[in-house]
Order: sequence, then structure tokens, then C-alpha cells
Amino acid sequence: MKILMTIHDFLPRHYAGSELYTYYLCKELIKNNEVTLLFSEYDISKKQYSVRKIEYDGLSCIEITNNHFFKSFEETYNNFSINEIFKETIQTFKPNVIHLQHLMNLSTNFLQISRKYEIPTVITLHDFWLMCPRGGQRFNPDHGICYEINPQRCARCFLASPFNVPIIDAGWHTAIRIPGEKLMLKISQILNRMRIKAPGVTNWFYRKLKKLLSQYHQHDFYLNISDRLEFTKARCQEATLVISPSKYYREQFIQFGISPDKIIHSDNGFVPRQPFHNKQRNKMRFGFIGTLVEHKGVHLLINAFNEIPPEKCELVIYGDPEVFPDYSRRLMRSAKGKNIYFKSKFENFNINKILSEIDVLVVPSIWLENSPLTIHEAQMLKVPVVASRLGGIPELVEDGRNGFLFNPDDTQDLKRKIIQLVENPELLNTFKQNMKTIKSIAQNAQELEQIYHSL
Repeated sequence: MKILMTIHDFLPRHYAGSELYTYYLCKELIKNNEVTLLFSEYDISKKQYSVRKIEYDGLSCIEITNNHFFKSFEETYNNFSINEIFKETIQTFKPNVIHLQHLMNLSTNFLQISRKYEIPTVITLHDFWLMCPRGGQRFNPDHGICYEINPQRCARCFLASPFNVPIIDAGWHTAIRIPGEKLMLKISQILNRMRIKAPGVTNWFYRKLKKLLSQYHQHDFYLNISDRLEFTKARCQEATLVISPSKYYREQFIQFGISPDKIIHSDNGFVPRQPFHNKQRNKMRFGFIGTLVEHKGVHLLINAFNEIPPEKCELVIYGDPEVFPDYSRRLMRSAKGKNIYFKSKFENFNINKILSEIDVLVVPSIWLENSPLTIHEAQMLKVPVVASRLGGIPELVEDGRNGFLFNPDDTQDLKRKIIQLVENPELLNTFKQNMKTIKSIAQNAQELEQIYHSL
């Protein structure tokens, strides 16, 4: 069978949960199938929408350069240039089935195109990007979780976010009528470097610039958000099947407008891990593993440990500080306790070694998580988890049975759960005995092959 898979970005530059899942799934599927993976990459040294065919660890890949230089808001979710590349890929590869892992930085119109070519198409839901243009988290740092989708609130949120920067770029060039593609590209490159080196200054500059561009004012922009919601909802209906890794996400997307008979619940599969020998420690060690970004709630964890005497336990934070440097610096400045350690970047293939170095994994997320990769990996290695009572997390962590749940965005409740474990270490063995069975990536690939053949 010929399978065309898509993901918004990919290894080796991007190591988040959906990218890793897609990588491991493709590696399993190519054992019995021909797989091509289509994804986008941000690279200002390359021409916008340039395409190159590459191989990554035995996977056949098609990389589209998307430097987020858009002429309109619509291009962020229905990109005409990328649509044409997708059509060419279908005509050349001639897939029997298309599996869309993510469409951010690509185009939601892949669904309509697939239908016109009469190719069965599956979507796996990893976040809320189909509803939320601000990265798909349905989370605003100033106002918290967006439990309801409101176009006017979405407009305010998006216009104040870094995701609005490419749209402002388009308005900037239009407003001052910069002549020549080379000059436009040069200015964009300078602005992009500014975003990386000095995001605080750049965001201030864009906020000022935004006020000058009347076509993006909030009272008009909510109509663009409404159009996006209607467009993505209609495209979802054109999928042959939608897979939700959590029951929570399935219910959320049914409320969004996807027919219940079109969307199924089926968790992702994971690579089996072998535990390292766990050395005896003088005090209990808690750990965070993941991206250092605000909606992951690492600041809550640090605040909790700042109030716990250092002789009781320690915290180790694994995450690359260069991905979101402003937030990482904020975390490091706020860490007052001598029992808080930052371990910087990590490789996923070493996750079993990292997990063997901690006694408890903490997932302090303040957004509506789906089915987190790190929780599954911890449970495979019998590492208890303390996590926020949010989204799909309670489907994996049963409070008081195989871990603890705490009230989201509540430092004091998190602190109580940590102290409860420290003062009652026998709970760790109880939790280990009640761990859930985790689906392997091989089992997941077999399930999907059966699904593909049934469509």
C-alpha cells in the first residue's frame, strides 16, 4: 500500500510529541508499505515554497519551505501555493490512502483535494489548531484556557500573539508599497532574525506597527476568524475518518461540528522502552521533560519547589532553553531553591535513561492536553506521574491509583501532592503496580493498516 503522510514540521529540527509519533509510526509502516512524508520547514535561506526531496533515516520525505510570508490571513490555513504542491505530490506518488497528522504550515484544503482525487483520507488530532489559529492550544497567557470558541475573543487573542507577525508583515509591505521581491525578502529576513535574537523588542515593534495597519483592526478581524472556523469545519467533514487519541478531544471536536460517526477514539502507540538501573537516592527526585513554553506550566512547578525545603526533595528540568528563550530565562531567574536543576536539551532516544534518573514525572500543563507522549513513556517505565487535571490527562493518570492529579494552575495543590509523596514514599510502589498497559507503535501501525484497507 502507498501511504502519503503529512506533518507540520519534522525531525531533526523539531522534536515535539506529534513529530516523534509521526516518525516512529512511519518507521513501522515502511516495513510493509511504501510511505512518503510531506512536511514544511522554516528556512529563510531558501525561496518561499521551494520543494526538495530528501531521505531521513530511511524515510522518503518531501520538504516544503514555508517562511510564513503570507499575503493574507487565509493563506495561513488555505495556502494556494502549497495546495498545488500537494496536487503534484498526489499525481506523482499516487497514494492509496492519505493520513494527515497535522496541517499547520500546510493547508486545510488538502482534505478537499484528496476527496476530489477520491483518495481515502484520515486525520489524527494532536491539538486544537483546526479551531485555534494561535498555535492550536486554545490558551491565552493573559486569560488562560479558552473553554469556548468565540470569534471576537479569538481575534483579540490572535492579533496580540506572535502568530500574527506574518500577517503584519503582509500589511507592512502593502502599506508602504515596498518595490521588488528581493528587498521584501531582505526586510523579512532581518525581521525574522530579530524575532529569534530579541523577541521582546520585536514583539514591541510589531505591536506599534499593528496599530498603523487598519485592515487588521480587531473589529474587522473577527470576521476573518469566523471564516476560518467555517472553512476548517467544512474541510473536516470531507475527511473519511478522524482519529482522536483521547476521549476528551473526541467530544470537543464533536461539539465543534464533526459528525460523531466520522470520529473515533484510538490512542497513539509508543516505542517500547527498556528501563535503566535506577540508582538509590538520598531524596526523592521529581522531573519535568518537554518544551519550556508557558502553556506547559513549568513556572508552576518551580514556584511549588521554591516553597519546599531543599532537603526534602529535588527537581530536575529537561528542556531546550533556546526554543523559547524569554520564557526559559524567566524560569531560571525564578528558581530560588538550591534543589532545582536545569539539564538543557535532551534526545528522545535517551528518554528511558532520563526517566530512570527521576522518581516522579510532573506534567503541570495549563492547556487542554490531548494524550501526552511523556506520560505514556513514563508509565511504560513504571515512573509515577503527577499531572494537571486537564483535557485528556485524567484518562491516563487515575488520581490516587497510578499517580496524582492536581487542580490546574494551582501551585499550592501541586505543592501538597509533592509533599504527600515525599512524606509517604510507599505510595510510589502502589502507583507502579497500577500502571496502565501502553499500546506499542507496532500494534498502532497494524491497527492503522486495517483501517486503511477498510476505507
